[in-house]
Amino acid sequence: MWFLWVWIACVSAFAVVAWLPSLPSLSAISVAASAVFSFALFSLWLLPAYRRVTWSLLLPLLALLWAMGWGAWQLQWRLPAALEGEDLLVRGVVVTPVKRVGILQRFEFRVQEVRRAGESAGEPLLPLESGIHFPRRLRLTSYEREPRIGYGDGWQFVVRLKQPHGYASAGAFDFERWLFSRGIGAGGYVRWGSDGLSRRVASLDRGTLQWRQQLTDVLAAELPPGMAAAMVQALALGDRSAFDAQQRELLQRAGLSHLVAISGLHIGLAATLGFLIGRWLGALLSLRWPLSVFGPRWGVLGGCVVALAYAWVAGFSLSAQRALIMLLVAALWWFALRRYSSWLGVGIAMLLVLVLQPLAILEAGFWFSFIAVLVLLLFARGRHRGVLSKLWLLARLQVALFVVMTVLQGFWGMPVSVLSPLVNLLAIPFVSLLVVPLVLLALAIAPLDLAWSLPVWQLAVWLCQGLVWVLEWLQPWLAATLLALAGVPSVAGVWLAAVAALLLLLPLSWPSRLLATLVVLAVGLARPQSAPPRLEVLDVGQGLAVMVSDGSQHLLYDTGPAFGDFSAVESVVLPWLGLQRATGLQQAVISHWDNDHAGGLGPLQRGVAVEGWLLAPGRRAHAPVHGTLQWCDRDREWWLGGWLVRAFGVTAGSGGSDNNRSCVLLLEYDGLRVLLPGDIEKEREAQLLRHPWLQQPVSIMVAPHHGSKSSSSVGWLQQLQPQVVLVSSGYRNRYHHPHPSVLRRYQALGSRVYSTAEEGSLTVEVIAGGGYNVSGFRLVNRRYWHWLAAGEVSAAGK
Repeated sequence: MWFLWVWIACVSAFAVVAWLPSLPSLSAISVAASAVFSFALFSLWLLPAYRRVTWSLLLPLLALLWAMGWGAWQLQWRLPAALEGEDLLVRGVVVTPVKRVGILQRFEFRVQEVRRAGESAGEPLLPLESGIHFPRRLRLTSYEREPRIGYGDGWQFVVRLKQPHGYASAGAFDFERWLFSRGIGAGGYVRWGSDGLSRRVASLDRGTLQWRQQLTDVLAAELPPGMAAAMVQALALGDRSAFDAQQRELLQRAGLSHLVAISGLHIGLAATLGFLIGRWLGALLSLRWPLSVFGPRWGVLGGCVVALAYAWVAGFSLSAQRALIMLLVAALWWFALRRYSSWLGVGIAMLLVLVLQPLAILEAGFWFSFIAVLVLLLFARGRHRGVLSKLWLLARLQVALFVVMTVLQGFWGMPVSVLSPLVNLLAIPFVSLLVVPLVLLALAIAPLDLAWSLPVWQLAVWLCQGLVWVLEWLQPWLAATLLALAGVPSVAGVWLAAVAALLLLLPLSWPSRLLATLVVLAVGLARPQSAPPRLEVLDVGQGLAVMVSDGSQHLLYDTGPAFGDFSAVESVVLPWLGLQRATGLQQAVISHWDNDHAGGLGPLQRGVAVEGWLLAPGRRAHAPVHGTLQWCDRDREWWLGGWLVRAFGVTAGSGGSDNNRSCVLLLEYDGLRVLLPGDIEKEREAQLLRHPWLQQPVSIMVAPHHGSKSSSSVGWLQQLQPQVVLVSSGYRNRYHHPHPSVLRRYQALGSRVYSTAEEGSLTVEVIAGGGYNVSGFRLVNRRYWHWLAAGEVSAAGK
């Protein structure tokens, strides 16, 4: 029991640090750590009777200081703002497989030396060991197909970098945390030129790393494209980038995402194979020494070695690291000839994972992994003899995992089908007993000769194709039986529901089970409190997506951009709707057909039901096939809850460019007036100023054309007199939006300017009587690893 309370305190310490908006300096943390150690030594020496109390205080304090120190150390290696946009010459090694999409090549680069590209070529490169806090790891993109960059290659690049910066919006993936956890201090692109500065150089890591790149290229070239090949690539290399958005959604709905992530199941199978190999070697040695001495020891050692090798090939993902740590803890105890509780082992493994990666506590996979292990330990206790008893145990485990994981998935906004237990009951043995052994066999053969391993790879793909056919056949049923929580529960609600789910499945009395059922239903069916009327300019980078809401009614103005297999709709818009538990959109408006405004139209149609569409004129072939369709060719009015929505029709005098033919909206709520002008330019501004709807000032305006100098004319601003201007633009975008001259016009008018590039998503909450509050997501949800602009980022006005 003592360990349990200390464990809770230590995990809580990591959680507290993960939620801090800022950290003390590394020197202050060092001083605090010295004071804690001094106090601990003093207490242990002078008060030996209170040793347990001392350790109870010391361990959580050490966890707190370690998490702070780790974060402060990582922050030191972030790119200084003064070096953003500079041409820098970096030398180092490509340390991840290169992802190729069209002509793009994207990879991570470990920096060994750096200097400014403008310095004399004969000047030696400056090593990082000299104390300069330049990022040791970069995320780079090459926009040229050739020269071909490979994993493990040594390169010297001319690069332009910027600080880590991702979408800051409710529900969006925290890309900045992902970069921070991987030690990536900057991102940027390679500048190829005729000066020859960007070129290959020798690399000591080439032999060990290049084999994995070669295997990646062979699999991509020889295996047929599709979901089956993507599954094999994920199982072999831990690389899930080959799955498209629809395939990832199918796996999530079926509850099979864990099958294509290198985790405890796969590491356990690899360890089992290694154990059998080691046991066989031990049997050979037992010709002279007893088998009881060498057999088990060699088996455990072989299991650890094979599991480590598999995790190395798979890139040591965080899920693989978690499984390895649990395996190594168990092996260490076995070799130490000590028998401890399995629950204690899981607790120690969790703390070790947090020591290595303190921010893992914020990842869904961290909790899924350890809670799944705890559920297995809880329900697999005792002896189970006979086929029927084991089948009943397997069924109970599937149901238990489904109930508990559904609660957790609901907290992270991941709906899952009620058919998931049945699908897992069939898919897990299929993948575990047939596919994974073939993948391990192919990985064992590949170092000898990649050509010899191809038939094994192809057989694994053929088996996976059968599973894919079954999933595609089940897809309509999976979608129809999707289970999602009615509201986003609190952390306390999730823990309460998880405990109740366990009580429901344990052999307790029926009154206890009934109480547990009521708790699960209460958390799952609880409706969230109705949010006030609001408008939110979502952070979609260099593009535009505005959500207008009143209670359960939502209007989306533009979709943001899409590039290849990425879209702002899937990354930002749909997660935002998921947090609101919105069943659909009442209205979607496409202002015009540029990619940064309409690129996500396809994903939006696939991802959510839209009752009505209002589209800019032109490109009728791109019109949606579902929902009521209208064109922005005349003035229109309608109500969205308490919002009066007015659309300005695009006429022949609106101008010939797509920008000037944007569908402009004016929103009114209890005296508050908000203007969404799309990408209109000065010609269309002059035309709209004569419209009767714009003869009064507006309270809030989204900057026309992202703050381009071709818009926001002096006459436009003087007539509309916006109190607040919201700018949707990408961080350090190549168009330099918003333009400095436009910002000066806003400032001369006295308008307060907010930018998604600096503040993240911008939320306008309506207050009775025409008042409003404006807030930026980055300030409200500040974490210490987040990028933050200087200055005030929230305000209130009326």
